[in-house]
Amino acid sequence: MKEIFSKLLSDALKEGLILAKKDHDEESPYSLSWLYNHKDYPCISYFDNGLPNFRLSDMEKKNYTKDFGKDLKFTNIESWKKFHEFVLSTPLICKHFQIGSYTPEGRKDESVEEIWNMIYTYFFLDHFVDSYIHKHSFLYEETFANEMIDNYYNSISLEDLPISIMIPLLFTSFSFDCYDLMPNISIKKMSTSIQLSRNIKNSYISSVHPQVIGAATHCLELKNWTIKNTTQEFRNNSLNDISAFNEAIQIAKRFFAALRITKPNIETGFAQVVAIPIAWQSQYFVDIEQTYVVSEKNYPPYFENYGWLNKLDLLIDKDADKIKECFIALSNSSYLNLAYNRLNKASLISREDDSIIDICIALEALLSSDTKTEITYRLSTRACLLNKLLPFKHYSSENIFQLCKRIYDYRSSVVHGNEKKQKQNRTIKILDEQEIPIVNISIEFLKHIIWTLILNPDIKTPGDIDKLLFYTPPI
Repeated sequence: MKEIFSKLLSDALKEGLILAKKDHDEESPYSLSWLYNHKDYPCISYFDNGLPNFRLSDMEKKNYTKDFGKDLKFTNIESWKKFHEFVLSTPLICKHFQIGSYTPEGRKDESVEEIWNMIYTYFFLDHFVDSYIHKHSFLYEETFANEMIDNYYNSISLEDLPISIMIPLLFTSFSFDCYDLMPNISIKKMSTSIQLSRNIKNSYISSVHPQVIGAATHCLELKNWTIKNTTQEFRNNSLNDISAFNEAIQIAKRFFAALRITKPNIETGFAQVVAIPIAWQSQYFVDIEQTYVVSEKNYPPYFENYGWLNKLDLLIDKDADKIKECFIALSNSSYLNLAYNRLNKASLISREDDSIIDICIALEALLSSDTKTEITYRLSTRACLLNKLLPFKHYSSENIFQLCKRIYDYRSSVVHGNEKKQKQNRTIKILDEQEIPIVNISIEFLKHIIWTLILNPDIKTPGDIDKLLFYTPPI
């Protein structure tokens, strides 16, 4: 089937190119052809901080499909008619697109059925020809044409379609183009074509700020993923459903936790999950690369207050080395799972009373045992023991004990709804430092605890920390 399919699509492309070139050459220089440009074509510029800025334009690219579709003119192109007839007589293609004899009951109305049949034949061909012209030229070049044809055939015939998943990293600058974290997981600079494609798409159920969506130069790239390809509708529904990316999102959250732990002052997050087809393509729009995008609001709320104009945190190779170490450790330790997930959540919440609950849950997961007795005392003691291995700031054990007590005093006032005590306990001053919000230092302290445990992989339970009672630091 592939040989016949490729020959018919190749013939249709050749004839379409000839007709489009003829219309182009005969067009008067005084015509209003600009009225028929492609609508909402994405354009990119850059803010002073290096973040991309996107806009949509109706003046960038000529639409070569306008003449084909006028009065259904394309139905009289002989090679296009043959392609139309072949598609509707081929069960594999009809089943994939749910057209012809595989039309669902809800579309069995004759006029509706005919429109759907034309969408995947004539309307597809005019976009295919238009895309070829914008990507290449009016001239038929066999190698380039075969690549486009093979990619389209793969989108119909393969049972499992390969994809890469990209999660754009918001409001962060990088000194490198690519850095490998683990096999098939990298920090990577996004190409202009991916940038343009992802910024014309947004989940209709999402409230993500469009300017925040664009505010990324690099992404976390996850390679060697696949998606089931029974029908186009099933595939599209899957790739536009955030739940289909749960595993990828968990990997991303582990990465963001590693980033926050190793770069304590960084503020970042993500707003999109982008699926990139590998060696297949099912839709064509000018020269824009095909992507599938789902949106999720996973960034600090203040990003939406013109945060894209702020100075960016810069990550260099040395930072990436430390992130990699932390990321691998988090990936291999179930002991740290709850803690880093709560750390991420606390870092994104604007309400201090909500954040302190997540911070305490994380600390309890790391430092408390099953018993509920004297939890603050046990947690504080173990935090002091860990401080022997890697001191937090320049705090003594007494300072650490005091900090833990103050964290739990604030948590207690939140849990019991005591607003007076909340106000009293929301800030802290240790030694001669200035007074700071207890939530801020609590998040910093939690990051430090996780990093200390990563550097000491023999500690796998809170009970292992107790053995440090007999530990003497080296002189």
